Amino acid sequence: MSGLRGAVRRLSVQLITNEGHFKSAVAKPSLTVVYFTAEWCGPCKRIAPVFAELARENPAVAFVKVDVDEHPDIAGDAGVMAMPTFQFMKSNVVLQTIVGADDKKLAECVRDYA
Repeated sequence: MSGLRGAVRRLSVQLITNEGHFKSAVAKPSLTVVYFTAEWCGPCKRIAPVFAELARENPAVAFVKVDVDEHPDIAGDAGVMAMPTFQFMKSNVVLQTIVGADDKKLAECVRDYA
């Protein structure tokens, strides 16, 4: 059983499945980093491993991923106009938004807001 628990802990990026799941994730007082992406987005594919590594390195931070094609209402309500977009949130408040695949800025914001 301990092997299973270890495997579960390594699933560090949560895929948002519905609006309720999203609202619950961003309502937390601790940092949540939201990654808005699309399957067809080239820069998203490039930055995805960086996002996953940051999630593994920062277990106290929630990292969630929203596929904008599957959840256009969530993306629209968040004001997402381009992919990738990253929003850093605490208690439903957007602290910072990054548009584009800037891995250095992404790591810097995780460090600054965690």
